Amino acid sequence: MEPIVYIQLDGLGPRYAQLIRALKSAILESRLAAGARVPASRALAAELGISRNTVIAAYDQLQAEGFLVGRVGAGSFVAEIGTRIAPLRESGENALAAPLSQFAHRALALNDGTRIPGHQHRDLRYNLQYGLPLTNPALASAWRREISRAAERAEFDYPDAQGLAALREQICDYLARRRGVTARAANILVISGTQQAFALASRVLLEVGDTVVLEDPHYRGARQIFSTYGARVRGVRVDQEGLVPAALPARARLAVVTPSHQFPTGALLPLARRVELLEWAVAGKAWLIEDDYDGEFRFGGRPLAALKSLDHDGRVIYIGSYSKTLFPALRLGYMVLPDSL
Repeated sequence: MEPIVYIQLDGLGPRYAQLIRALKSAILESRLAAGARVPASRALAAELGISRNTVIAAYDQLQAEGFLVGRVGAGSFVAEIGTRIAPLRESGENALAAPLSQFAHRALALNDGTRIPGHQHRDLRYNLQYGLPLTNPALASAWRREISRAAERAEFDYPDAQGLAALREQICDYLARRRGVTARAANILVISGTQQAFALASRVLLEVGDTVVLEDPHYRGARQIFSTYGARVRGVRVDQEGLVPAALPARARLAVVTPSHQFPTGALLPLARRVELLEWAVAGKAWLIEDDYDGEFRFGGRPLAALKSLDHDGRVIYIGSYSKTLFPALRLGYMVLPDSL
């Protein structure tokens, strides 16, 4: 018997799932009209060379989802589901789509298509791409062991939205000992990394058209994020001692700085400039984001305390990440927020 519609399995996954997809496409593309009887399970199984139980499982699922209607003694029929929508077969600019937001248009315009190379470029003899720290191979086995230990004490209820309390307490202890920053667990927000911190700050602190100051040169990802949120990004020059406070604009909503290890020059901002930077923020009611991405890595001597340790007016948002101290795949960082935020 000839099948009433051409059915072709795509070879991806279990056969009953392939059959479900094929029948859905036939229904949505109107190749199977509403009220049409689908082939008997035995006949379709023989036609496709698959088990009858596979066909029955597919029919049962399609009935549960409302694509088919079963009639006792008569078989299965295509349900009346209203206007059919054919799957999109085009891509790129010709694909049908709902209008994008202005935010999405800015994001697309600012995306240059480049990606930070990962394992696909490990065969290079010299990889000068920034943001790829050398990970100690011995860390892998230790990390697996600690993951197993942590799993034994895992809690399955919804966690605190700010992050696990125990982790935030440990972050406070670490910052006090190593970065000179005094904070309470209530001031810590655990995040996925620096870029999420920039995005959150943009959403909470900025309006479209607000001025954001970045060091020049700076981390490209920061410019992309703030520009996507509609900020006017302005660069401020850097010399051998880091950002030059005298070059700061009279008014700005926010400034992103890397005082402990300027990116990418490595300059260390001296104490006098740090104080001047804080005074600028207080006078202009601006926010400072301190990106301490690897501030404690020093070739000689102890690292300077973070800029946040000098902040007595609640103007500094401190960002830390484990990408360099542990490994990037952890995707974990934190923000230290002033009480007002």
